[in-house]
Amino acid sequence: MFSHKVLRRQQPMRRLLIGLLLLALVVTGIPKGAGFTPEEKHFIVDRFSDGSMEKIVGLSGVSYNDTAKVTIPNNCTLDAASLRIETVYNESGEYPENLEVDIGSDGNLEYAFKGTGYGAFGKQFRLSDGRTYTEASLSPGGQKVYYLKLPSDAVVTNATFQLSPPTSTRLLELRLNNNLCEDARVDSYYPSSNYGSYIYLVAGQRARYHTEYAYIKLDMNDIAAQLPPGANIERVQIGWYYIYTPYNCYWSQYWGAYRVTGSWSESSIRWNNKPSDTGSYESSVRLYWYYNYNKYWTITDMYNYWEDHPSENYGLVLKRYSPSTVYSSSYSNPRLYSSEYYSSYYRPRLRIYYSIMPYMPKVDVGADNAYEWNYNGTLIEVANVTNLTNSINAYLRTHFFDEVDEYGNRFTYVPIALEAENTCFLRLQNIDVRYNYSHQILYNPYTGNLLNGWRENIPTEESGTTDIDINITSTNREGFVKLSGLYLEGDRPNYRPYMVGNIPDQSINEGEDHPQLIDLAQYFSDDLTDPEEMTYILLSYTNSSYVSLDISDGHYLDVTTIDDDWYGQVTGRVLALDSGGKSVISNEFTITVNSVNDPPRVITPVPDIVINEEGSYRFTIMKDGSPYFYDVEGDRIYVDYNLSATPLGLGFSQDEDYEKYIFTLSPETNFNTAETGPITVTLRVADRGDFSSFIYVTFTITVTSIDDPPEISTIPDVSLVEDSGVPATLDLRDYVRDPDTPFEELKISLSWDNPAISIDYSEGVAYISSAPNFNGIVPVTLQVADTLTEVTQLFRVRVASVNDPPEVFVNNLEDGLVIDGLYLIEGRAQDVDGYIRDVEVKVGESDWEVASGTFVWNFFLDIRVYPLGETEIRVRAYDGTAYSEEKVYTVILKNPYMEAAENQPPEVIVTSSLQGKLSGVVTIEGTAADDSGYVAKVEVKVDDGVWRPAVGTESWSYSLNTREYRAGEHTLYVRAFDGKIFGDPLEITITIDNYDSDGDGIPDADEERLKLDPFNPNDATFDYDGDGFTNYEEYKANTDIRNGNIHPLVEKEEKKEPISYWTMIFSALFMMALVLITYSLVLRVERERVKWVEGIENMRMKARGPTFLQKMVKMKEAILPALFATPEAGPALPGTEEEGKAALPPAEGEVPPEAPPEGEVPPEAPAEGEVPPEAPAEGEVPPQA
Repeated sequence: MFSHKVLRRQQPMRRLLIGLLLLALVVTGIPKGAGFTPEEKHFIVDRFSDGSMEKIVGLSGVSYNDTAKVTIPNNCTLDAASLRIETVYNESGEYPENLEVDIGSDGNLEYAFKGTGYGAFGKQFRLSDGRTYTEASLSPGGQKVYYLKLPSDAVVTNATFQLSPPTSTRLLELRLNNNLCEDARVDSYYPSSNYGSYIYLVAGQRARYHTEYAYIKLDMNDIAAQLPPGANIERVQIGWYYIYTPYNCYWSQYWGAYRVTGSWSESSIRWNNKPSDTGSYESSVRLYWYYNYNKYWTITDMYNYWEDHPSENYGLVLKRYSPSTVYSSSYSNPRLYSSEYYSSYYRPRLRIYYSIMPYMPKVDVGADNAYEWNYNGTLIEVANVTNLTNSINAYLRTHFFDEVDEYGNRFTYVPIALEAENTCFLRLQNIDVRYNYSHQILYNPYTGNLLNGWRENIPTEESGTTDIDINITSTNREGFVKLSGLYLEGDRPNYRPYMVGNIPDQSINEGEDHPQLIDLAQYFSDDLTDPEEMTYILLSYTNSSYVSLDISDGHYLDVTTIDDDWYGQVTGRVLALDSGGKSVISNEFTITVNSVNDPPRVITPVPDIVINEEGSYRFTIMKDGSPYFYDVEGDRIYVDYNLSATPLGLGFSQDEDYEKYIFTLSPETNFNTAETGPITVTLRVADRGDFSSFIYVTFTITVTSIDDPPEISTIPDVSLVEDSGVPATLDLRDYVRDPDTPFEELKISLSWDNPAISIDYSEGVAYISSAPNFNGIVPVTLQVADTLTEVTQLFRVRVASVNDPPEVFVNNLEDGLVIDGLYLIEGRAQDVDGYIRDVEVKVGESDWEVASGTFVWNFFLDIRVYPLGETEIRVRAYDGTAYSEEKVYTVILKNPYMEAAENQPPEVIVTSSLQGKLSGVVTIEGTAADDSGYVAKVEVKVDDGVWRPAVGTESWSYSLNTREYRAGEHTLYVRAFDGKIFGDPLEITITIDNYDSDGDGIPDADEERLKLDPFNPNDATFDYDGDGFTNYEEYKANTDIRNGNIHPLVEKEEKKEPISYWTMIFSALFMMALVLITYSLVLRVERERVKWVEGIENMRMKARGPTFLQKMVKMKEAILPALFATPEAGPALPGTEEEGKAALPPAEGEVPPEAPPEGEVPPEAPAEGEVPPEAPAEGEVPPQA
């Protein structure tokens, strides 16, 4: 192994010596052969074959030019060679590109001028990256630098290029929202309706019932702010995502975009007041009934008009202009998404194609801030950049070259910096830099230098001369080159060495070295030099990373193995050089390195094993020996061991596929090596099944004695109920054991951080209790220790939440209190859980009413509103779940001014429109009146809730917070009181649909009911009761989010198909509506019955003389029709009773079919510019939709 390392170090030195020898031969010349005088042998060639000393070679029309020839003696010895190539000016402007020079026809290039960014030989028309043009992005104060790759020794004679504005446009695409536009539709069927806030725009005709137009108006200032300064508008398009919902209709329509000439606004436009337009469309689009896709209208002229006349920017209107009518039996519903649509992806799009012209562009050669060219003004056409010659020559003369290629061409990268005084795009093109360049051909990557190139082409004939071609090629086959400075010097003649026999193939074994394996002098002969005195040069050979071939003692071939484990074949050749400089290359010979089996080798030692008493250990050796062994030849590994039976319990086996050896170690109980010391195990590792080639490997096994630690089994959660007063017990003897130590001798302690619980431990039992009003989860750490080891385990104490009812206090009420005027009742309320929803007051038999405030509250008592006399006043608080204990006071209400005249009930009217879906806080307004001219109050309630006072009386308003109610239909009740009696409640059905403000899947109303934040999406992911289910999961399962003992059921065996979200919503709404209708009917009947009884009682008390019976009859006539009234039937339809219902259009305000859910991809639209198939002719059966 030592000799291998020495040889490896010697290889570079040997190769260096051989290279120096060849260089010395080239520089000093080969010694002259014996038998010849210098005058006989020496010659010089300095002219071409035609006698000229310079040769201009034209490259037109041929693949290469062979007119340059050089005549040299056959079988001569060359000592020196030189040749120069120069550019030639060409008036036509054509210069050779990818120039190649090949002496002879051997394909080895002696010179080339080609590569990325080279351009032509004598003319540069490319940038350094090879492009012939580029488009620069410029901004004020910045430069864009490009480079010209020129020969460092070149002299530029002319340099120009062109600058022009950009040839391509840029695109600004905007998704239009409410900040960038207004849009709305108008409908002839509902001429008084405004649809400015709808998510759809319709611009077609729905059968014979509707003609609809779609209007849109752009905010030109906001749109212009998003364009770069100086942008020139080339083209403008506006587009919508078009969907179509057909009902037995097959058609296509043409929609045109018309400029609007009248004023309108999104919130007020209707069919009745729609503005006028120009009457002619700028562009149109054909729409089909069976496609959903984006469609675009070109509105360039309109856009420019709006820019020039901002005061006349009334937008555009989309109208169908063909066909004039649609099928009368069809019901079509074409739609465009509006700017109010939920997803920005489907909102209208505005595409603006623009360009920016450069302002005052400049050119700086050398990037030295000395500008060689500038343009005064905006560049709108192609400009020629000239007068660059001197600057480029100065740069070439003052800067060191940047690059040298493999043929000796030196290049300098000349920077060309472009600037402008605005943000713009500038195109650089038509580069034309002419230069003179002369290059001395010296070296190349094929033969090393020019002299070797000539030597390779020396004819081997013994006498005479031969013309050697200088082949010149170029890819464009244009232009001229000049050859000069030809010089060849040498001796004639000298015969080449020759082989007297082939070098034989050899065979050695892997890992062996063979110095002087082959005597090369036996296989060569020469007329001038003794074979042992010849120079032998080893040419390249294969597998040099594994075997080294070297020449020693002048003519011996040495073989040295570098990798002792490698085997294979090495092929090589030898060059034999005589003293006259002639050479011959040997045959290709092969040295075969034979494979010799090596025993397995160790990758990493098997580690010594240390395990605890009664522990176990296992390790595996794969069939390839990994991870501990490997075999050089890749043979599989065989393993055995020689350890006899011991208490170690050492097991040895192979898996069923014989892929690995498995060693297992399971000491017997209480066995250890504390007294005997480690046990040594010896493995025998082989690469043959007969173990004929193997190695020994040993490792030790140590079994240590240990003390068994205490053991704690899993302790389940300990459950308590808030404020129950019943502690929980935990018998730790059921969970703690130690094999070595009795339970009574163990040290047991409990620790926790939350003072809201307390734990008393006594004789193995923990008694756990919680503080009042506390609920939640408290981690508790159990620590158990024997004499040596301490173990811990965490368990949880879970205190289930129980709602505490609130308390209410009254400051200024007492039994027997006489109230004979307006009176303000005051008090306060409190709740342990920190939440009071309402404080309610009930006066006598009236309904519960809500006081003002919660924790500090007051209630205004107007004696005119309630019956006089001894009256109970009840007060209670409500926290959303439970009511407090009622405070009851018996007081006396007196009103000395009350008259006993006959009284009619007051009437109430709601003037606000409550149609459609209500959300957020809705202000309800109305009026109330009474025959006495006095209305004491107006009250409002929803469903079976409490009556709440409105603001005002004759003209009143009420703020309805819809987030306090679930989504769906509800009944709104409004009534008035004139100081004596209530009027009949006015009933209105409303629909509440609150938006999920934070998008966490829990509606706002439910979040407030559950005491969550409707504007915090994270609280849906919290787990308030620590039962492993998020608040959102418990909400969906309708379980208590603050009670850890109640949680959603977990399906373990069968996974049911999930119920559709919309199915759940519609089912819930249907059931809710059914319950509300039933309940409202029952409530109405009961209310009318109570009013009937109360009316009789009041009339009995107020009856005077013969008017009593008359009042009874009037009240009966007023109540009974209202009690048993049925809704008034509408007018009959034409024809039969049900005729025409199916053909009627949707009622005004009807919600159109739902759009695709957020994120759902609608059907694929045809590609931009693709013409969809023609709609079927009338009567033709369309393809299956």
